[in-house]
Amino acid sequence: MIGVWLTLWQVVKARKASEATKRAIDSTVNTLSAINHLSCTEQLCSRSRDVMHLISSRNITSAAIAAFELRESLAKHPMFKTDARGYLPEFWDTLEKDIMNIHEALESAVTIKKLDSELRESLVLSVSSIHMLLSELAGKLNREVGKENAYSK
Repeated sequence: MIGVWLTLWQVVKARKASEATKRAIDSTVNTLSAINHLSCTEQLCSRSRDVMHLISSRNITSAAIAAFELRESLAKHPMFKTDARGYLPEFWDTLEKDIMNIHEALESAVTIKKLDSELRESLVLSVSSIHMLLSELAGKLNREVGKENAYSK
């Protein structure tokens, strides 16, 4: 009889240990996912900042290339076109369209080898607003990573 009780006690302890392990694994996966999202978002911020500086310095060809790379990075972002972490697909659609318009305007300027000051100012403002949105997203993700790390301690 004692052997049966001992076996049941061991099964209960093993089950509790298994559940704790599963919670730890889930927490680790969530933290790694948040870190990946943050890293990719910070890369988008860096690329948008590069585009803004290149437009400001009138380096049209490099700005067009940087805008293409920003567009490509956005398409590869793990949260792109999903509702992950509270950002609806509409948010990503708007961002994608804005970046596409900037890229196309820069490509047109490269083709005609001219970027007038009015268009340049407009593009800098557009990229600046995109950069601000991406920075806000990075800040939110950074706070989430901090919370998830705090819960795991």
